[in-house]
Amino acid sequence: MALTRSNTPQNSLTFSERASDPDTLHQQAMALKARESIPYEVAVKRCLSGESYV
Repeated sequence: MALTRSNTPQNSLTFSERASDPDTLHQQAMALKARESIPYEVAVKRCLSGESYV
């Protein structure tokens, strides 16, 4: 992930682009969980923080 001078990831999601409803968040977290073999809770946190684009 490339960083700009302000240390903001260039490919990070803005708040409005992140999952805004529970069903979408769940779907994104489940996809990330399956793809990376990580716990569901970790996947949810990453989806909410914008650390991972699903």
